[in-house]
Amino acid sequence: MASIRLLPPLASILKAGSHLRPRLSSTTLALGAALLALGGSALPAAEEPVTARPLYVYNFGGLESLSPEKQCAAATTAGFAGLVLDVNKPETLANLPRHLAYCMLPHATKILAVFTRIDFADPAADTGRYQEVVRQIAGHDIPLWIILGNKKPGLTRPEAEAALAAAVAFAGEHGVRSALYPHSHCYVSSAEQALPYVQKINRLDFTLLLNLCHEMRAGNGDRLGEVVKACAPHISAVIISGADAKVDMTSPRTMDRSTLQPLDRGAFDWASLVRLTDAAGIRAHVAFINFKINTNYGEDYREYLPRSIAAWRKATAANASPAK
Repeated sequence: MASIRLLPPLASILKAGSHLRPRLSSTTLALGAALLALGGSALPAAEEPVTARPLYVYNFGGLESLSPEKQCAAATTAGFAGLVLDVNKPETLANLPRHLAYCMLPHATKILAVFTRIDFADPAADTGRYQEVVRQIAGHDIPLWIILGNKKPGLTRPEAEAALAAAVAFAGEHGVRSALYPHSHCYVSSAEQALPYVQKINRLDFTLLLNLCHEMRAGNGDRLGEVVKACAPHISAVIISGADAKVDMTSPRTMDRSTLQPLDRGAFDWASLVRLTDAAGIRAHVAFINFKINTNYGEDYREYLPRSIAAWRKATAANASPAK
């Protein structure tokens, strides 16, 4: 009689980093471990399915013109694990309940995170927006990513810190994790600039993001190893994109075109950032940002999404060993 082996995805989760395990009950973990210990397989080892490392995608690059349901379907059909959602506009915030409904069975499309901005031009609107988002995502295990937005003349650092701390505290009160999202031309534009805010607020449920395109725009493309080393304990997600070897800072459009490309384009080795974080012991979620790829390159999402997921799978398979 053939013995039994637990097939992915639970086997993969049990073997993964400990940061994934709190989402499973102790009973489930114990059962899974016991089954794994039995050995054997319902399939010969050579035929066991291989579970690729998941990659998420933003609802940008042509997806934003679709209904929430079609956005989810387009992402998963192309091979992505799910979406990162922009909820900065009234119409995108209005779509959030439909996205959340699509997270449920039978669709179960994962939402990695939702992101919003604190722009300081209208504090009441900023606060109302993030509070509404938090109330909706509470209980869904979806974090809130926060861009500390446009540089308002006269804004002091204590004021910026207070606004951010209030958002983080509100999210925490509702059981929602949060992360500071560095963004070029904003009050916090790189991971190293975000680090002091995260350290000062000092909450286990508040982290920071590492976004390749914004690190490159901040002049950090050739020192990503230093950035990762400095910020490693606090990085919860990595955002990647195809990019040229150097950023073209001539205009906003050239900045976008040189740092926001499909993953099969550009001379910059975006996979190096994944290798660096892996080597630092951070098995972070990874998302592909596809902002304006449809307009800047004239490419339909049905063309560049499958190519990008193929490039991701090839790179992550080739780079299975951590970087030195």
